[in-house]
Amino acid sequence: MKRPVVQIALRILVTALTLAWFIRGLHPESLPDRMAAVRWAMVIPAFLVNSLWVLPSAMRWRGIAALAGYHLRFRDAVRFFLVGSFFNAFLPTGHGGDVVRGVLASRKTGHPAGGMLGTILAERLIGMAVSASFVAFGGLAFRADSRVPPNVWFSAAVLLCGMAAAAALLVSRRFRSVLKSGLRIVPSAAFHDGARQAGRVLDACRRKPGALAGAVGWSAANQLVPILSGWMLTFAIPGLETPFRAFMVVMPLSFVSVLLPSIGGYGVREAGFILFLGWFGVAAGPAAVFGMVRLLFLWMFALAGAGVYISGWHARERASVRSAIKRRT
Repeated sequence: MKRPVVQIALRILVTALTLAWFIRGLHPESLPDRMAAVRWAMVIPAFLVNSLWVLPSAMRWRGIAALAGYHLRFRDAVRFFLVGSFFNAFLPTGHGGDVVRGVLASRKTGHPAGGMLGTILAERLIGMAVSASFVAFGGLAFRADSRVPPNVWFSAAVLLCGMAAAAALLVSRRFRSVLKSGLRIVPSAAFHDGARQAGRVLDACRRKPGALAGAVGWSAANQLVPILSGWMLTFAIPGLETPFRAFMVVMPLSFVSVLLPSIGGYGVREAGFILFLGWFGVAAGPAAVFGMVRLLFLWMFALAGAGVYISGWHARERASVRSAIKRRT
């Protein structure tokens, strides 16, 4: 009982501290003037471009699922991503939506839940690796600016080392043996079955590294969408004048920052924008407004996902799957 309490307390503490730093940079007394100065007509095209993120995300997930032998329709992948965005925005974990879309995909397709969650884990790892690569390339783009590279290179080095360590563990037979021994302590048969299915997905990815090229390409496209959208906001937010290549560092790092313990990523994500944009000479005020506009984008997708979730389509499709299984048996 103590461990969940400590975890929740840590999430609350991190969220409170980062939110306090964000609000301090925002200067609430000047918020009405800052928001009034935003050119909202330019925010709309940035949002429309940002809306494209779900397409390469769905294609990446489908590709990894196919690699593991699981069939997943494109429209279902898009729907599950939208529903997942709702739960990611409002569950205290910040990544609970990944579990939700994995479970919903399992119920829709009939594939094991552990396997579908394994495909999500694989796509998240690939996305992290691509994020680290973008940060490194962004550092190269700013190599002539002596003020920026130390921060960028340090961040890229930490990310790349972390990804290399994770990859080494995943492909290590000794690590998997130790992990399996540890999992035997858990008595739940369903948990063990799910863990085996997830392990099979990761093994399938490890055996076919060439087939992962498509997933890497879709991950790159998935990263480019918010980078382009973020740069477009420089035309909407006064004081945010920043070159395109800066967002090759800022946006991937913002994705990584939400891995810190927090309540739905709130505070961590927005404070990260103040920190990362500050490396490129952006004042705290415009960076905070940028964070608020990005948060508005997130909430709009979350509301769209909520609409999909409560519309009842998932319940009808789940019922059709059950009836199909009964007909087969």
